[in-house]
Amino acid sequence: MHTFVLTVAEQDVETAKKTVEYIERVFNPQSVILITTENVMDSPEISWPDSVTVMDENTIYPGMTIDRIQDILAEFTGKRSRAGWYFQQFLKMAYACNCADERYILWDADTIPLRPISFLSTDTKKLLFSMKSEHHTPYFSTMKRLFHGIVMKGIEKSFIAEHMIIDTKIMKELINAIKCDESLQGSTFYEKILYSIDTDVILKSGFSEYETYGNYVLTFHPDCYEMRELKSYRHGKNMLGYPDNNQLEWVGEEYDTISFEKWDKPGIGKLLCRVRWIRSHYSFSQVEKFCQLKGIRALSKIYKGLQALGNQD
Repeated sequence: MHTFVLTVAEQDVETAKKTVEYIERVFNPQSVILITTENVMDSPEISWPDSVTVMDENTIYPGMTIDRIQDILAEFTGKRSRAGWYFQQFLKMAYACNCADERYILWDADTIPLRPISFLSTDTKKLLFSMKSEHHTPYFSTMKRLFHGIVMKGIEKSFIAEHMIIDTKIMKELINAIKCDESLQGSTFYEKILYSIDTDVILKSGFSEYETYGNYVLTFHPDCYEMRELKSYRHGKNMLGYPDNNQLEWVGEEYDTISFEKWDKPGIGKLLCRVRWIRSHYSFSQVEKFCQLKGIRALSKIYKGLQALGNQD
């Protein structure tokens, strides 16, 4: 049994509720920790299961608040945008400083687990990294500055999955290594990370907690983890909109996880996947492939046009 840690923004609450429901259903976790805003915590309209512990994001690490992150970004750029994206990464790292467990699992609030996933190797009992295919150069430029070239991109695959099991001691070690490096600008680990990002990318994507932790482990603790790949689906919102449990069970026949990212938009698949007859005669991947055909793309445009007309009535 494991502790699952999720950071939840206000706009992600509904998806996070479904994610928590499935985490409890699929994993029977030791505990679920939600790190979120005061507005979410104080809202009488938002409730969580009794098994969930909700924590104020501004209390996870001394002095680390969304306002402080915004202030640092304003120093660089005169703008305070993108702070939430960096803040949630720092919160996932800093939870290690509050964690009494030997390990914890970071889980993205917009990703629903569909079937059981092991986080420990059956044979070796080592922790398992879930690997993906992605490469974003600024992540590694920042990492290189933070560790003076000692920690580099060590493998072709990416550590940016929708979850990661964290060894608490190693994460504390990583945070302390950054914090104690007097050659880096800033006084805290998160300040030093932000000050190490190129100014031309800081308002985009200049740091990855997953890539940094994964490559740090490869460098200093290579025998602690093994690597594997899972079958995950990223465009859940495009194909399902907001799904019901029957749809998720259907997708779970082929996939381990499905994500509902905020930038994604519902398409024609949302209509097809709602039809029980289609789900009983075709697999999710067959329907998804069908929706990629040129003719269906045209139908999708027509569908959006009809939606727009309906909204005007």
